[in-house]
Amino acid sequence: MKRLCSVLIAGVLAFAGVLVASPAQAYPSVQVTITSVVEVGGKDVSIQAHIDPPGVTCTWTLTYSSARGTKTVTSTGSTINAKFHTFEVKKRTVTTTTATCLYDDSTVPQVAGAFGGVPSALIAAPQTASATGTVTLLPQRDNGDDDDSDDSDDSDGDEDDDNGGLPNTGGERLAWLIIGLLLVVAGTTVVISSRKNESA
Repeated sequence: MKRLCSVLIAGVLAFAGVLVASPAQAYPSVQVTITSVVEVGGKDVSIQAHIDPPGVTCTWTLTYSSARGTKTVTSTGSTINAKFHTFEVKKRTVTTTTATCLYDDSTVPQVAGAFGGVPSALIAAPQTASATGTVTLLPQRDNGDDDDSDDSDDSDGDEDDDNGGLPNTGGERLAWLIIGLLLVVAGTTVVISSRKNESA
């Protein structure tokens, strides 16, 4: 009789354990997705982040971090979209963005238990989820690599853009032109003067 009672108690406890779902069973996995972009430095970039599963209400914090500081945008909802101004770079530079969602468990769609019921004994609590993305900044003349030796706009091979013009390989041409003209005039004057003296 005692053994039968023990078996019945154990069965009741096991059945109760099936009915009561744990927090991991009650709520699905919540994940943040953020975009990564590649853009020429000095232009604006648009960064978007969203939460999965849909329908979760977030208090968003979207941060763009670079060598020149940190910029932060806040918002609420299931998505956040913000524009950040980047700075010009001389070589390919990778900066980072971070999206953090602060949400309440009560806004997460619940998963039904083993017998179709949704557990009601779970206590809602603030939770956070975050993700990190990258913003890759390119130089103004970057063709996909960091070497500008084959850049058709840079005729003298340095880092300055010549806008397609020819390199200045000579000196101060105007000054030498004026000096040459003065020498020609002076020589002509001397020759004319000497001939006048000879004829006289």
